[in-house]
Amino acid sequence: MATKTTRTKKPKVEIPDPTETVIVPMHPEVQAVHDIVSELLPHELLLRISRGLPVTERFREVKRAPDGSQYLQFTTELHYPSVKESQNAARDCAQFFSPKLANKQVITEVEKAPSNIIQIPVMDSLDDWEQIAIQSQTESIKVVSSE
Repeated sequence: MATKTTRTKKPKVEIPDPTETVIVPMHPEVQAVHDIVSELLPHELLLRISRGLPVTERFREVKRAPDGSQYLQFTTELHYPSVKESQNAARDCAQFFSPKLANKQVITEVEKAPSNIIQIPVMDSLDDWEQIAIQSQTESIKVVSSE
């Protein structure tokens, strides 16, 4: 009777590390999109994807040269999001753009004007700014002392 082995592990194949790295230059259209996308904040990037606009994606490949040596090649291409990716991005970025109910403030009528607001006087010219500043300061001191 023959015995069965339950060995499922495959022997590890040694792949030599690439000796050099090659970065493929970007097409001008890809470069333009890459410049836009690289400056976006994460929630702005999600909004761009939710609208179906292209983003850049970098691919890494190990290639073999004619002499048999291996090299690492980076290629940047445009990626147009699928409908599912757009929907997921819209769901994820909604929390950044819609106000949360818990953070909404209810505005009530105020009986008197708040005293912590700085009032900046309007000046016609810079010649009389010192006089207007002194007058504004004395008025605000009167308001604070009367409270």
